[in-house]
Amino acid sequence: MKTKRIAAGLLALAMVCGFSAPVLAQTGADIVTVQAADKPSWDVKKYYKTADGVFSFQYVQAGFVQIITLEDTTIEDVVIPSEITDDKTGLTFPVQVIYGSAFAGKTNVKSVSIPDTVVKIGPYAFSNCTNLETVTGMEKVEYINEDAFLSCTSLKELNLPDTVVSLGNECFSHCDSLTELTIPGSVTYQGNNIASACANLKHITFSEGMPIIGQYFGYLCPALESVTIASTITSIGLGAFSYSGIISADIPDTVKRMDNDVFSNCLRLEECKLSESLTMIGMNTFATCPNLKAITIPKNVTIVSNNAFSFCSSLTSIEIPEGVTRIGEHTFYGCENLESVKFPSTLTTIGGYCFYDCDKLDNVVLPDSLETLNNYAFYDCDSLTSIVVPASVSKIGGFVFMNCDNLQSAKFEGSLDTTGIWTFSGCRNLTEVQFPEGMTTLSNHCLYNCKSLESVEIPETVTKIDQYALAGTDKLTTVNIPAGVETLGEYAVGYGEGALPDVNPDVTVVSDSPAVQEFLKENGIGETGEKPTEEPSEPQPGVLGDGDANEDGAVDILDIIALQKFLLGSGELKNSNNADMNGDGTLDIFDLALLKRKVLDTEKNTPDAEIPVQPTDPVAAE
Repeated sequence: MKTKRIAAGLLALAMVCGFSAPVLAQTGADIVTVQAADKPSWDVKKYYKTADGVFSFQYVQAGFVQIITLEDTTIEDVVIPSEITDDKTGLTFPVQVIYGSAFAGKTNVKSVSIPDTVVKIGPYAFSNCTNLETVTGMEKVEYINEDAFLSCTSLKELNLPDTVVSLGNECFSHCDSLTELTIPGSVTYQGNNIASACANLKHITFSEGMPIIGQYFGYLCPALESVTIASTITSIGLGAFSYSGIISADIPDTVKRMDNDVFSNCLRLEECKLSESLTMIGMNTFATCPNLKAITIPKNVTIVSNNAFSFCSSLTSIEIPEGVTRIGEHTFYGCENLESVKFPSTLTTIGGYCFYDCDKLDNVVLPDSLETLNNYAFYDCDSLTSIVVPASVSKIGGFVFMNCDNLQSAKFEGSLDTTGIWTFSGCRNLTEVQFPEGMTTLSNHCLYNCKSLESVEIPETVTKIDQYALAGTDKLTTVNIPAGVETLGEYAVGYGEGALPDVNPDVTVVSDSPAVQEFLKENGIGETGEKPTEEPSEPQPGVLGDGDANEDGAVDILDIIALQKFLLGSGELKNSNNADMNGDGTLDIFDLALLKRKVLDTEKNTPDAEIPVQPTDPVAAE
């Protein structure tokens, strides 16, 4: 027994230090030491075949042998030898490594027995052994390298010993017949996609002692129903169970971190108990989990990240815990059955598109701590009937309440310079708006197409009414505009809906502002007869919205063609600022319509203008 321990120690020391080890010779059951000077006849740079011709192998200078490949392509039941003897010297060496790709693609193999001398299974060692059903032994294996059992589609069972410390990328990926997998607690290193895309894998057990779950571990496992997570695990990696069929999950309170996408696109997920140690819900954590009916966000969470619960269409209510300061972008985007949200008193920011298209959301009370409402925050929330924006809000983005069809009243309690572009556009049932004190600009398309609005009080501090701000407000027959208004954008007031709206003959505008009076006169609002003809002004290259999209010094049909090609994705613009006719920072069909009108007006008032000959359909012509 003492001799065995000495031999084993010398062999281990040699493997670590890299010098030639004492060679072990075996006679029956007894292992005896052999002098370091005794070497095999094998050249370390060459491959040799075993005596029976089944395997080729290579001697490693540290004193062991690695199996290089399976030479016999007819054998079905493979037994890997525990040792190989040098016929010339009589010395015997243990088989410790199965070399990379040793059995790769050997479709004849149905079973493999791995001896307890093997400590390492190399990359792709058994990959694409599509008829391999059973693997036995492996009692002392420590390292299973990347893709070792990749696409072993017939492998039904795999028992990993508690000696395994390292699992490489995709080592069990695409093992379609595997139904259960237990990862021993001895594993300290994991690559990515360990058991991804295993079509029939139903349960994974992560044993006590494991510190983490690696990235995309059970990704794309459609049959996966549940996982058992050890209390020693503190972190779950990116996309660990995304696109799987998992139905329920219980995350122990020892888990302090869950990376992004852990349960994203889990279409069958119904419930998940989260760890109380979490401080953040990562991006896309539960994105597109349409059967998730309820979730409790842990009390220590301070950030709910982008897309965390987007398209959770069965979610009906949510409570954001105290301490959360920010809800990210698209967080509840498309939660079509979400009816109520309870916000904490600590919340300062609601991200863009946060509650976009939450059709049933009808109970929203914004907290007094809120400072920022970003773009499209409550866009198309059709059941929302009223909203109060607290005085704490200092910044509001564009399109925030756009197309909220049943919104009837809105109130700003604080002081803001402007409400953001398109704020209430398309709110067809809006009847009452109380704008913030100190407001200086009635923004671009702010109340556009608010069909039910019968009256509006514009603050006396307003100096600018931007384009389309009050267009399409059919029932707004009388508009009182403060005397301090100095600027009015195109179609700001007195017009119907559409990109190029007609004057609303039923509207009466009351104002002592010289700018407003001039606007009314120029546009024929409240007067009979046609709109006065204007002399075309010379375009100013480089000025926002002047129409000269191709920068040739003229605003004509060539600019229309250039912009049309750009919008259809078949061309580039030399100057996008010039093409932004309505100045909203976005190039769209509204800009195209305004540019066409400008060109037509210019040509109508310039009889001798020469119109360039161009194909009718520039895109088709190309």
